[in-house]
Amino acid sequence: MTTENNTSDHSAIESENDQEEEPVPIENDDTNENRDEDELLSSSIQEKVNQASDPFSVHRCIYRIPAVLRKHNEKAFVPIVVSIGPLHHGNENLQAMEEVKLWYLQCLLDRKPTPETDMESLLKAIRPIQQACQECYEEKIHISNDEFLEMMVIDGCFISEFFRRFANEVTVDNEDGLFSTSWMPLAVINDLLLLENQLPWRVLDCLFELTCESGTSSLLGLINSTFKAYTGGLSPKPSGTVKHRHLLDFIRNSFLGSYPESESDESARDSDTILSATELRKVGVKFKRGNEDDTMLNITFENGVMKIPPIIVFDENRESLFGNLIVYEQCQPRLGYQITSYVVLLDNLIKSTKDVDFLVEKGIMAKIWSRKEMLGFFKRLYNDTRLYKYFSYDELQTEVNAYCAGGWRKWKQILRRDYLKNPCSSSS
Repeated sequence: MTTENNTSDHSAIESENDQEEEPVPIENDDTNENRDEDELLSSSIQEKVNQASDPFSVHRCIYRIPAVLRKHNEKAFVPIVVSIGPLHHGNENLQAMEEVKLWYLQCLLDRKPTPETDMESLLKAIRPIQQACQECYEEKIHISNDEFLEMMVIDGCFISEFFRRFANEVTVDNEDGLFSTSWMPLAVINDLLLLENQLPWRVLDCLFELTCESGTSSLLGLINSTFKAYTGGLSPKPSGTVKHRHLLDFIRNSFLGSYPESESDESARDSDTILSATELRKVGVKFKRGNEDDTMLNITFENGVMKIPPIIVFDENRESLFGNLIVYEQCQPRLGYQITSYVVLLDNLIKSTKDVDFLVEKGIMAKIWSRKEMLGFFKRLYNDTRLYKYFSYDELQTEVNAYCAGGWRKWKQILRRDYLKNPCSSSS
């Protein structure tokens, strides 16, 4: 009996042991350490997400030139005299003008053209729109709010004073070294039209109104006067729907004038859209110079006649201007490609030195450079750019190509050119 009881007790103990739960594995130090690192990384990423700005903000309109678009002509996009805004702020090569900016501001405050022309009023006027102004820049601005506000006021007042002095609405004394040379004002004007060197329009407009003396020119009047050599005297169309984003945008709106914004095929375009001027001439297309007071973009084709307003883009400063306008169209969503389309069309019309000579003969172009330099001008402007959205002259291209497709016109022109001018050939 004793043996049986011992055996039974032993079996019971084994049964209890079998029912015991398996031990829970203990996390090692590496697992805990990984968890801590993940929490820290998660917190860091979330902080970046919280601070991220909207990459498609409606305010965004000032961009850094993409490397692929600036590699062919770096100097066309970089200021040589003055930095405006944060993208070139602190550039050692532009520090001399920082003293001029402060001096211009001091002259403005001393002159005190309005009761609101004091430092505190200027700062108070810009502070409420500071965040919206920061969002105008594609790049995140890595300076404090106060530093950004100071920059906006100093740069905005400098531009306003420069316009007034350029238009002789403020007396330029002998101490003003900026206007004591012939090249410096033109260099400043060129720098003011660089895409990377822009100031939000609302800053310029606000500061100008606070410092504008009664009876003097408006901001638009001074801008038109300052940039007349670039725009040919053209002004933006008088419509309340046009809102300027900055000075470069104002110039673009001036070039557009009353030019209609046409919607067309949104497929990508090949640059070879139309025959050259001399080739079109061979098939019967006639060329006439358009009106000088018309917007330069208003190239038309009707009844076999192509009218082209005078082409005024040939000089070094305008090459920089048009290069910046094209990049601006490439970077700004939903802006349109009117300037790019214009350059592409002219590049296709001017394929040889014969085309240059022909358009000069027609008074459509002025021969400022050599024929070779003028020949490659438009191609240089839009290197590596594409008409992703639409080609503004799509309808004109279709009409011209349809006109050229009429075979009888081509043979008629060949007959006139090669045979009827020569009596012997005519008899043959």
